[in-house]
Parts: sequence; C-alpha cells; structure tokens
Amino acid sequence: MYTGETMSSSAHLPIETLLQHKTWMQGLARRLVQDEVAADDVMQETWLASLRTPPRRLESVRGWLSKVVRSKAADSRRGKRAIVDSELLAGRASGAPSVDEAVADAELHRRVSELVLGLEPLYRDVLVLRFFEGLPPRDVAQRLACPVETVRTRTRRALDRLRAELDAGHGGDRRAWIAGLVPLARLDRGTTATAGSAAAITGVAAMSVNSKLAIGAAVALVLGLGSGWAARSASVEDGRVAELAITSALEERDAQQVRAEALAADASDRDRQMSVLTSELSEARQRAEESEAEVARLGTALEQALASAEPTNDATAVSFAAYDEVLGDIDWDSVGKNTGELVKILVTLRRAIDEGEQLSPETITGLQNKNAPLIAAAARIAGHLPGVGTNGGYASPPFMSNLMASTLEAGHAALAPDQLRALRQLANEQIAHDQERMAGYDASTLELRKLYDEVVSRTRFFEQASALLDTKQNEILRPAALRDVANLDLFSSAIQWSQAVRPIHHDGTRESVAAAIGADLRRQIRPSDEHTDELATYVREWADALPDELLESKRDALANLMMYDGAQVSRSAEHALELYERILRGVPLDPETQARLRAIAAPPVLLKR
Repeated sequence: MYTGETMSSSAHLPIETLLQHKTWMQGLARRLVQDEVAADDVMQETWLASLRTPPRRLESVRGWLSKVVRSKAADSRRGKRAIVDSELLAGRASGAPSVDEAVADAELHRRVSELVLGLEPLYRDVLVLRFFEGLPPRDVAQRLACPVETVRTRTRRALDRLRAELDAGHGGDRRAWIAGLVPLARLDRGTTATAGSAAAITGVAAMSVNSKLAIGAAVALVLGLGSGWAARSASVEDGRVAELAITSALEERDAQQVRAEALAADASDRDRQMSVLTSELSEARQRAEESEAEVARLGTALEQALASAEPTNDATAVSFAAYDEVLGDIDWDSVGKNTGELVKILVTLRRAIDEGEQLSPETITGLQNKNAPLIAAAARIAGHLPGVGTNGGYASPPFMSNLMASTLEAGHAALAPDQLRALRQLANEQIAHDQERMAGYDASTLELRKLYDEVVSRTRFFEQASALLDTKQNEILRPAALRDVANLDLFSSAIQWSQAVRPIHHDGTRESVAAAIGADLRRQIRPSDEHTDELATYVREWADALPDELLESKRDALANLMMYDGAQVSRSAEHALELYERILRGVPLDPETQARLRAIAAPPVLLKR
C-alpha cells in the first residue's frame, strides 16, 4: 500500500526487493534482446542502475525497473549492430586455405550433409525446407501441415542434434568443426542446389554432390557461421572462451545474490552486505564487459538463426483459433515432459497401493514436482476453456489435444502430420457438439446433468482419439494400470470425476442404501418437515430398483484414496440423476429447496462396508 515514503539519493533499493522482481525482469530482457547472454548483460546493467540511482519512491519500483530494462536492452542492440558492422568489414581481408585444409573441409561438408539426411524425417524435412529451399517458417508449416511454432521447435531440436553429433565426432572440440565449415558457408545456395523439393529426398544415395553440398552450406549458416565471417575462423575459440567467461561471471553473480538475500534479514549488517554486493556486482560487470567484444564475433547471422529456431515458449501443437491466445501462454515443452514422467510415477503409485506398500518419500516428492506444471497450466486456462466442474477446462478437447501432442513428443513418439490433422478435426467436432449441448440447457437443468452429459461426451472424444494413436503412443499416455481410474488416468473422462464424488457407505441391503442416500439428500437440500416422508418414499422406491452390481461395489485401497473406477462413477451418476429428476417432478418443494437440489454436482457412489 502506498505510504508516501521516498528514498534519499544515497539510499539503495533493498536487496530483497530486487530479488522479488528478478524473474519477470529476466523474462522481459530475454524477449527484448532474444539472446541469453545479452539478456544477462541487460540484467547486470539494471542491477547496477538500481544501486547507483534508485527510484525516488518505493511504490514505483516495478515501473522504474521495467523502464531501465527496456533502455539497457536498446543499448545492447545498438552496440551489437556497431560491432557486427566493423567485424564484417574486417572479415574481407583474410587469406585462402591450403590444399590439405580444403580436402579436410570437403570431408566435413560431406559429413554435415549426411547428418542432415540421416535425421528422422520429422527433423530432416524441416531443415531441408527451411535452409536448403530457403522457405520461411510459415511456408514450411504449410508444406508439412503443422503449426509455425512446431516448425521452430523441430528446427531447434534438429540443430541441437547436429551440433551434438559434430561435437562427438571431433572429441568435443567445437572449434575444429566450426573452423572447417567456413568455406561451406561461402556457397551460394541459389546456384548450387539442384531442382526438386524436400519431399523428393529419399536418402544420401539419391542426392547429387551439388545437392548435398547445398544442404550442408545452408545448414552451416545456422550451425554457427555466416558468409561474412569466412575470414575469421581463428577467432571462434576466443568466442567460446568469452561465452564461458560470461557464464562463469553470471553464475557467480547469482550466488552472490542468494548470499545477500540470506543476510538481508539482519538489519544491522544490511549496509555492509549491500556494499559487498555492489563491489562484487561491479567486478562481475567488468569481467562480462571484457568478454562482450569476443562473444559478439559470433555475429548477427547466428543470432537471427537462433532467434527463429529457439522461441522463448513453444506455442500450441494443435491450433484452435478461439483458444490459441490462452493455450499459447503455456510452456508445452515443460508440460509435456513433466506429464510423461508423472504418468510413470503414477504407475509406481498404483503398484504400491495394490501391494499394500508405503509410498516412498521419493515417490511423493516426484508426484508433487511433476504435477506442478500441470497445476500451473490448469490455473492459466481456468475460465477460458469450455467445461463443467473443477476439471472441465483441463479435460476440454483443445487442452487435451495439445497435452497429448506435447507428451508424446517428449516421449519420442510424436504425432505424425496426418494424426495431428485428424486429432484437430475430432476436437473441433467435439467443440461444436458441446456448444449445441450447452445451448439446450436452461435454469431448471441440474448441475449433475450437465457434468454427466459432458463426461459422456468426453468419453466418446477420448475413445476416438485413442483410436488415432498406435500401441506405443497409447501406452505412453494411458498405461493399463491407470486406465479409467479417477485421479490416476490423466487422459480419460474419469479425470472429471476427480474431487467430485461423495462416497455413501452401506451394509449391502437395499434398506441401508435407502437410509444412507436419504440422510445424504436431506443434508444436501434441507427440505421442510412436511416433505421429509414423501422424499423417503421416493428414495426407497429408487433403492429397490437399483441393479445388484451397484450394491456389490466394495470399499478398497483405491477407494480409500478417492480413486474410483470412472465407469462405476458414471453409472452411479446416471441413477442419481433419475432419483433427483423424479423428486423435482413429483415433490412440491419450495423454490429454495429446488435450487439446492439442482446445484448438486457430485454424484453419490455406493460402497459396501
């Protein structure tokens, strides 16, 4: 709350205040300069500015820090352009390689081409279209029938694989293979490439020498070189040293910040610790500035290629125009990876429950850590995606389609283009069906009716989606131990029954069922005394007509943990709806009692003691 407090010109921002703003400042810096090293430099400059000239008022800290970050980012971009211009001019005066070097370079060029063509088609095709044919990401996405952000994600991963292969082939010495790609980066792709599109490529043997060199030349530009740098391969090692120097300086700075935060609680030592932190940050800034010139020699071509290949956040794999804005805010790479690992932990959990074992601390910690990104994603979409109940948005086709795609990609079983198209079409059909269904409801519709109908609709969606997947893909998403169990199966309609079930215990007789359901119903709707006997009659008649199988469901280890069979819950909900709707039609309840009955959304599940 604003108190009117001002800061003197000699005061510093409290270190705990700076640390509270660290996360969003880093994100803003990365978006502005699109480079990790440059973003860290911007952060250093901002920290120093906060120490030298803090804002006059404490309540304006966030706005002031935002302005400083944007100003330092602009300075960083102007400085990089000036350095690159001078380097490009200096790069024209170097000499030519020897014959032996040229032969070694040619062998490396052939190796790059073979590595590109040896990639999985998923990654090979996007590299060839992007850098050999020179198509922009949007055109590549159209050719491969996938979203633009998927093209960028696959491009990034393909380049990472190529770099790893080349590093391994040169004993981890990146300098050796980057220097060898200098002549290849000079190739004019427009005069070297043969005719034909990437769709016609079937392997190394089917490619002409010129085509292979053209692919290698195109990919060389994004592996670490541009034609303007061809004369300066000797500076690559210095650039790598500079990168390591900046990384070391920034890691040291982060450690200093943590130490400062721990000591900030002691008011008597705060000034001394701030002075130490200022000195150490100044030293880190000096070391980073000394390395900046060498790091910049990697050039704007590499910066632009990495910026296009490595977006800050992956967007949706399955696009929906009405929901892409909210879905695009989710880090699907992280969500997919953690969901795949969470499924494995849930299998371990199910095994421990069945065998009566205690859960290990590692299992509990793993559940919490891997579930956190899913909880964060669910919080982002809350109220923005269609759905009934607590997990309605989570189980919606737009969210589930992208969760399936990202989890399978993280599990190295990515959906093929035809699977993505079919999944998108299926999801859109479900969205249209849901809209039509919701339009048919009015103020008299029971909440349990809405939830039950949606579970039936989602069951159909998940069954049809599963039919689109192969055996391996289905096993990754829904191992047999988890299928259709509420709170365990993350890819079924059972997830909508999680936290929406009321267990009703009985001794196996219909009389005890009627008594337990009657008592539960009275607690829920609080009827007047004049209607109590009439309600009891309806409940007894209903209990007498229940199928025997519902009365035989027993309380077991899973039920004790609120993990119910999804099909059992759906059957219970169906019979509960029959009772509630008969009561509304036959008992003259007052409007308030009727409203309470319509508001019941959790179905009762009968469990025999």
